[in-house]
Amino acid sequence: MKKILLAFSAALMMAATANAQSPESFKYQAVVRDAQNTIVNNQNVGMQLVILQGSATGTAVYTEEFATSTNAYGLVNLEIGTGTTVDDFSLIDWANGPYFIETSIDLAGGTSYSVMGTSQLMSVPYALHATTAETALTDNVDDADADPSNELNTGVSLNGTTLEVVDAGGTQTADLSSLVNDADSDPTNEIQVIVSADAGNIVTAGTDGGAYLTSAGDTDWTVVANDQYSGVSGNVGIGTTTPSEKLEVVGVIRVSESPNDEMVINNDDQWNHSSGMQDYGDGGDHFMVASREGSGESAGIYGDGDHVTIWSPGDGAPGQPTALMYVNDEDAYNGATDSDPFNNTALKAYLNTAGNWVAASDKNRKENIVEVTNALDNLMKINGYTYNFKLAPAEIEKGDQTTTTYGVIAQEVIQYFPEIVDVAADGSHYVSYTELIPVLIEATQEQQQLIKNLQEENAALKARLDRLEERMNAAGL
Repeated sequence: MKKILLAFSAALMMAATANAQSPESFKYQAVVRDAQNTIVNNQNVGMQLVILQGSATGTAVYTEEFATSTNAYGLVNLEIGTGTTVDDFSLIDWANGPYFIETSIDLAGGTSYSVMGTSQLMSVPYALHATTAETALTDNVDDADADPSNELNTGVSLNGTTLEVVDAGGTQTADLSSLVNDADSDPTNEIQVIVSADAGNIVTAGTDGGAYLTSAGDTDWTVVANDQYSGVSGNVGIGTTTPSEKLEVVGVIRVSESPNDEMVINNDDQWNHSSGMQDYGDGGDHFMVASREGSGESAGIYGDGDHVTIWSPGDGAPGQPTALMYVNDEDAYNGATDSDPFNNTALKAYLNTAGNWVAASDKNRKENIVEVTNALDNLMKINGYTYNFKLAPAEIEKGDQTTTTYGVIAQEVIQYFPEIVDVAADGSHYVSYTELIPVLIEATQEQQQLIKNLQEENAALKARLDRLEERMNAAGL
């Protein structure tokens, strides 16, 4: 919105000088943006301003140039009437209007100008006409009669899309609504409506027709194009005046891209959303990270001083087995070579809706396949035990009780099945119990073969015994 943005900024600055004694110049302020609508800050620019009489394409009565620079917010501040020119600013007959101002700019800082737009100078610039009208007044401004009804303009303001000028005859208004959202559907030529700004602040118009307000002396936050960031080294608090971390939020953090779809980070055991209240525990020091789709489908993880709960709708991913949870290998879909989290190698296991873990075991995903041998002999060398895990000091202090459980000793297992035992750097041993299942299957088959062999051997011995008995009977023995 380059041309309207520049024109409206000028109107703001001229309104600010309406009550002052009329000089042979007036102030002009504009925000400079490039072709991508990005604010151009801290850069030398060349500007040409032309005052046209009668219409937006009328006669040029005054032309001047400025070699200036934008500030950190992309603003340029000029005084029309003080630039480089061969014209005489004082010869402009402000009573013989209307007048328009054409703005051109060279972002490279030279004089190869591109026209940014043309806008009408409203009533405030005609305060300059007061310098020629003073001699005709028999009653001077702010004179000793203290009569406010015979003074010049006392105020100018923009109320929404209505321009209001207060003078001795009352309040004069001009409706500018036809310039906003007009029928051409061109968003680049609309008026930027800015309600108000406190003294010392800078108003910057946005690309969406809005504006943001920053303090001229505030360096805590920096705005670059559409981004805003803080360079402070301390903490930021929302809902608290004494943040103890880099970011401390008192309340629920909610992130959403569309209505009814959201993610929350919550320090509570309850989550109240459109489908009602969900309550996950009564312990202390809660945490919850959850998401919701539609009116009732939700998934998340909750924890407190007593337990951790994970929940999901159990609907399953498209094309995959129905499951409450999937366990995937990120390296198999890192985005560089594959972005499908359910490709033929990424999905490692899932928790089905019956509560059972299901592991990937497709033959097409395996290589170096070797049948387990001597499973029965090796299995016979390890033992099954019942035992209790030792309690940690904190658990003993709380009064926790140990639970007797069944299992094996990892130091025994590693001697015969080292592939299913992991050893940590501190020497702790861990057994993958599910990997004992194929060992048990193979051992059972070996044992069954032994049984079969014995059965066949017994059958052969029985047949020999039967034949021997028949001979003995035939011999009368």
